Amino acid sequence: MTPKPKITLAEVDLESVGRLHPNSKHAAFWTPRTGKSAHWQCPRCRHTWPEAVKTITARKQGLRCPRCGIVPRRTYSLAARRPDVVVAWHPTLNTPLTPDLVRAGDTISVWWNCTTCARPYQRTIRLRCARSFPRCRACPPPR
Repeated sequence: MTPKPKITLAEVDLESVGRLHPNSKHAAFWTPRTGKSAHWQCPRCRHTWPEAVKTITARKQGLRCPRCGIVPRRTYSLAARRPDVVVAWHPTLNTPLTPDLVRAGDTISVWWNCTTCARPYQRTIRLRCARSFPRCRACPPPR
């Protein structure tokens, strides 16, 4: 009788493996239900913390950073929910944030490109999505 091969975290949940701290990459080869603790790193605020692998894989929404809250899975991200808004996302001023790491309802202030004059301006993601302010304050409102 041959032993059953172990299913690793890397085979089950690649998204969580991508959020492992570089010093804990060996945890990708552990089973998803292990009680062993690994260090995780939030892609939003770069905070690191120890937590058991089984706690991370059991959550429906994925990682929960103790400092900034839930790190959304790609299906709940701004990029997935509001691709019309993502076109105005400033590509360099928001680094290390990307539209995959934030949600449409987040109150984080980020940089956008004005759709009228292409000037960069800051506004919260929630305000940009809810009221759809596609332009900066310097541009006149449409008539």
